[in-house]
Amino acid sequence: MFAVSFSCILFLLIRLSTADYMMQLVIKAFSEYNSVHCHILLFSSAGIFYEQRALVDFYKATILNNYAPTVMENIIDESGKSNTFDRQNQCVRPLRSFIMGNVSNIAKYMVIAERSKNTLKDTWLLFVKDSYEQELIISQVELSIRSEVYIARRTVDGYEFWEIYQTAKRESISVIYYGNWTIDAGLTVTELSILERRHNFRGAVLRAIMFETDRYTEIKESLQTRLMKCVWNLLEKKLNFTTKPVVLADNYWEHRVHNNKWNDIIVGLLAENKADVSMIAPSVESFSPHIIDQSGLLDKTEYVYNRRMSVYRIFLKKWEVGLDSWFHFFDPLRPNVWYLTVFMTVMLSVMILLINRVACKVGLMKSRYYYSDVCIALHRMLCLQGGDIQQEMSSMSLLFVFINFWAYLIQIMYSAALASSMAIKHYEVPFHSFKELLADGNYEFGVHRYSLEYALFYKTNDTFLMKLNTAMMEQNVSKLPTTYLQGLQRVCSENKYAFMASKLQVFELQSQLPCELHYLTDEEYTVNSAYAMSKHNEYLPLINGWLCKLKETGLISKINRNVLGLGQHFSDDSRSFRSRELQDTIILQLLFIVGIVLSIVTLFAERTYNRMRRNGVKARSGHN
Repeated sequence: MFAVSFSCILFLLIRLSTADYMMQLVIKAFSEYNSVHCHILLFSSAGIFYEQRALVDFYKATILNNYAPTVMENIIDESGKSNTFDRQNQCVRPLRSFIMGNVSNIAKYMVIAERSKNTLKDTWLLFVKDSYEQELIISQVELSIRSEVYIARRTVDGYEFWEIYQTAKRESISVIYYGNWTIDAGLTVTELSILERRHNFRGAVLRAIMFETDRYTEIKESLQTRLMKCVWNLLEKKLNFTTKPVVLADNYWEHRVHNNKWNDIIVGLLAENKADVSMIAPSVESFSPHIIDQSGLLDKTEYVYNRRMSVYRIFLKKWEVGLDSWFHFFDPLRPNVWYLTVFMTVMLSVMILLINRVACKVGLMKSRYYYSDVCIALHRMLCLQGGDIQQEMSSMSLLFVFINFWAYLIQIMYSAALASSMAIKHYEVPFHSFKELLADGNYEFGVHRYSLEYALFYKTNDTFLMKLNTAMMEQNVSKLPTTYLQGLQRVCSENKYAFMASKLQVFELQSQLPCELHYLTDEEYTVNSAYAMSKHNEYLPLINGWLCKLKETGLISKINRNVLGLGQHFSDDSRSFRSRELQDTIILQLLFIVGIVLSIVTLFAERTYNRMRRNGVKARSGHN
């Protein structure tokens, strides 16, 4: 009896040795292609089929010799489950392969694993004998759209693979051809990525958190809200899903930063699976990464692939250095140039007088110069009006060559500076960074009281930002603006007030402001906001991936440029100058008008004077 049993086992092992070797190669190729870090070998055995136990031991021995860390799990043995989960905790991305046994057992096991959310990142490879076992698994298993489950079915020269997933709980299982493996060609899979293979959510409904009067659902929307809406609507069309609102009351808005109730409510709805996504663009800094993940537009972080990065700058009122003063014509040249000119005039006058005195004593010159005459002559030369000093000596001529050169240089410098100052507007910036703002001490600084950028200061770990918050904001929290328009209007109405906002918001409100604004180019901060989703949400990796794809293909930029008309907004409006308009030169026009009027008045005065003089001469001639 023992000999017969041993012969049966040996015959079974020899008969399946070729299949065993091929399965080992398939598992190894599949694990290398999917970059898994360990292998969990699944089987089902009640302990009575010793042939199956011997075959499993054979698999264990052979696979351990040529592959990464491998453990075995009997899916109907409780002790096997605990060992496997311990090993899984040490493995980031395991491959679970089912080699033999009752397929109903593996289907039940996968249902438990799917509901417990313990195997979301696992890759499954299920070996079946025929299409009947494949259909049996499909009819019993529960999957999600992020499941990576592949069925391997034997062919004449190898194996073929079928990918199965489920877009929603009540939807049927989707089965698509994935690839094949042969000894000669190895593993060959489809060239389509998982995003392209699962681009159809088949009408799934995603529950989105919104405010009761959120501008996301209104006609009049901010540019930022319109951008989020346009991108989300684009995702709805591409991925074939719809959005159902989960409404929050408006009064939670005021508590979202200070009391954190706003965030607690959103996190609670997501964690309790009462909502799939938050459309309220929360601040990333105010959420715990252990509870939710974030999906967004532009940024990439440790927990997600995409989030929206809002760039915030410090805005000030533009102070123009314009043609509003008669002294403006002296502004183009710096004071040092004028000081140097006066100094050189004095020194050159002294040198000319010394040369003149020496020349007069030795009889080389006859005329004697005086200091006042020399200064006036030099002034005329510097103004390119010529001079009346006779250059009778070579030393005097060389000195006047230098004077004329200096006069031409001054004229060129002054003309260029004056012409440029009359052609463009210049702006003065009192400081260029937060540190200079804090050191200045004369400016007030504010942010939107109920905003994401306030969280930048309220929840920061940066020592300097904490210092700035304590010095300029913490003591005046009640005075902080409650709207962006209110804050920007304060910048215009108060001479020394700085306000932080995004360029997008300022661009939107610029038409309602009575002044022009200037932002500090040396200071830039980002506040990350996102579509918030539960970390266990099955749609998270696909939405993240498609947002990356939209960015890479330029569709988000196209929305910015064509749909929202933001092309001009992102131009550099932070320059310290701009071209002047005609009305900016009013003082020059007044100067010309005054000159013309004075010329006419002088003409009439001269004519009147000449008439009176001629009449007087005639009268005296008549008396004579």
